[in-house]
Amino acid sequence: MDLESLRPKHILIVDDDDGIRLMLETKLAKLGYKASVAANGLHALQKMRALQPGQDKYDLMICDLKMPGMSGLDLIKTLRSEGPCQGIPILLITGYPEKQKIMEVVRTGIHRVLLKPFKQSQILSLIDEILKSPDTPVSDGGGEPSVA
Repeated sequence: MDLESLRPKHILIVDDDDGIRLMLETKLAKLGYKASVAANGLHALQKMRALQPGQDKYDLMICDLKMPGMSGLDLIKTLRSEGPCQGIPILLITGYPEKQKIMEVVRTGIHRVLLKPFKQSQILSLIDEILKSPDTPVSDGGGEPSVA
């Protein structure tokens, strides 16, 4: 049996909303995931860059689109250009359903988009879906993003 498959999935939650971060961190921990949080894009970028080879990696990043300092779009573009962070699956959450902006983010290779406000069951279902098929970004199929 592969030891990697026994390791709890590690999810990075990036959102400037304290309530969303706390809710997701608490719920994911109860479900057996390892959850880490970042209050903005810069903090998330520091966490990603601090990972050393052989260290616990992030299996998924849940990222808000609009945040102070560094937006989710800027964070995702930066991560996609850096070696070890290129392939991390991303679930984008946003309260601003601006189609043009979402399409720009989709082109970076995100996996799903979830509009705020959302139900816990919605986000947990998407997390499970992404972790089961992490190599299937929205942009692979072309066309419109999968927005829940």
